[in-house]
Amino acid sequence: MNLAERLKRETRSQHVEVERTPFIAALLRGRLDRRGYLLLLRNLKAIYAALEPALHRHAAHPALARFDFAALARTDALASDIEALRDDLEGDDDSPPLGQPTVAHADHLATLDQAASERLLAHAYVRYLGDLSGGQVLGRIVRESFRLPRARGRRSTTSA
Repeated sequence: MNLAERLKRETRSQHVEVERTPFIAALLRGRLDRRGYLLLLRNLKAIYAALEPALHRHAAHPALARFDFAALARTDALASDIEALRDDLEGDDDSPPLGQPTVAHADHLATLDQAASERLLAHAYVRYLGDLSGGQVLGRIVRESFRLPRARGRRSTTSA
């Protein structure tokens, strides 16, 4: 069994648990409003904004050197989608602050950046693999539920 298969098998119960939360259930059913989706994108952007510069700084590390993380970069695409959604909300930016789990995750990535850069590989693998593969499903749901043209809502992680 390869690593991807093992991760999928061993995290299955966590995936099911997350999919049953009211927020993600609403997203999967196409019932999440734009403000909620904007909040999701803002939280994802904060995580990628912590992860991607760290991966870049440690690109020569033996554990990271053989991977081209720049080709997977999501921060700019997320920022673009956030701006597009803000425009659709007519400049209304009363978004709540980032969630505490997001702040804790970003802080943890900063710690790894300073003290254990080889561990960034696990975060990159799970983040990119999960977001990009899951984004294939979510992209269709987001486009349909928000009635977005195909060119919009397909740049970022969850709307790939």
